[in-house]
Amino acid sequence: MLDQVQTHRLTGTIDGVSFSEADVIGVSYQNQCSQKNVLVGSVYIGTLKFTLLRDLLNRGDYFQKEIVIYDGLLLGYDENEEPIWEDIPIGKFYVSEALWTAAGIDITAYDVLSKLDKPLNISETSSTIYGFCQYIAGETDTVFGMTQEECEALPNGGELIAPYEEANFETFRDLLSALAQMVGGFAYAAKDGTWKLKSFDD
Repeated sequence: MLDQVQTHRLTGTIDGVSFSEADVIGVSYQNQCSQKNVLVGSVYIGTLKFTLLRDLLNRGDYFQKEIVIYDGLLLGYDENEEPIWEDIPIGKFYVSEALWTAAGIDITAYDVLSKLDKPLNISETSSTIYGFCQYIAGETDTVFGMTQEECEALPNGGELIAPYEEANFETFRDLLSALAQMVGGFAYAAKDGTWKLKSFDD
């Protein structure tokens, strides 16, 4: 009766350097769907915040470094009484701020969709949703996580489309939002660090 129902652990890496729950406090994660309503055309950016209790990198080396974080669940023990963990990926994030405080280093990081907040200068052109997504990924140094066949299976996925002059897309994120509207859904960051589109009918 006194045993814990579930036992969790937090692990991760920052720029390939490992850390555990003993190295961090105040971990909070807000995903893309934390609001009450997910709107058509949403391109929500996930935010990860925590305080590092010790310096894992050189002081000036944190900016834009990749963080991979896992929530581990204890499944049981093997025949040697060694714990068996399932480490479930929360996602990949990129450091935006690292502030040194009395408590430690306050880290704020955002997922891959934050990389799409780059100025967009697109000329008159036309392509499919897959073609535009490949263009966005190439220009923002990110990875689009869907195949051409998966894109064509989405609503309007096989249509040839073109931005209209009044659209006034200022960033690649604006363009992705328009593509998400075309499929009747939203864009999201997958746990493997890629980004994808999902239709509300799926």
